[in-house]
Amino acid sequence: MWIRLLAAAISLACILAVAAGCKGKDDASQATKREGRQVREGSHSVRASIQLVPLPRDAVVECRKSARMRPVCGVLVPSVPHEPLPGPRPGASCRPACEQRAANEPGYDASLCRGGARGCFGIPVDSFNAQYGGEDPANPTRNRPPRMAHVVAFAGRLDSDRGSAFSFRWPPERSQPPPLGNGFLREKERVAIYFGHRIWGRRGELVLAPPYGPGGQMGNHLIFRWRANGADYAISLHGWEPLKETAATLRAMVESIR
Repeated sequence: MWIRLLAAAISLACILAVAAGCKGKDDASQATKREGRQVREGSHSVRASIQLVPLPRDAVVECRKSARMRPVCGVLVPSVPHEPLPGPRPGASCRPACEQRAANEPGYDASLCRGGARGCFGIPVDSFNAQYGGEDPANPTRNRPPRMAHVVAFAGRLDSDRGSAFSFRWPPERSQPPPLGNGFLREKERVAIYFGHRIWGRRGELVLAPPYGPGGQMGNHLIFRWRANGADYAISLHGWEPLKETAATLRAMVESIR
């Protein structure tokens, strides 16, 4: 009798030990999965480590004056230091409602250019410009936000019989474009570089503009261009080294458009 009870107790202990071991393996497996997910998310945050924030309200008001631009006016932009609005400027119709800028809003100087207007492109495309700081052409690593940031958005017909929105020739599509890597912005004599297609919430082309001069206001900008609802769109960001970080930031910006 006692022998049978002892054998049953030993068997029960073994079953419990095995069950605990299995549970331990399951817990370890789940922990590994969680850790792997955290590593992947962490790696992504390193690649796109620039903080993105909404445009200041006055800039959104300015952007939304163009019906063409409205689909992209909600784009998130790199965070830059706050600065109060300057004094009233000619044509600044959003005042006095926009006179005060909240202390947590980025200090971008924003402007809207309508196609065909004096001082603009003279072609059927509108552009929105948001800038903080200025480029250091001798040291592209210093052009990283928050020291400076320059975002340009286009909407309309980027190429027409009256010209192009870009001062440089948009490079043709290539079957084997070069891989996007670091160091391109250190090349002084450089034409526009076609990096191929990307799917960043929508399918488009990725191009690095030439330096300022041949690149015009888009000099050294990384540009994502796509077409939707019968219109052309482009979002550009002034580049810095490492260029891969610029690309990751631009991707996050484009994907923020709803």
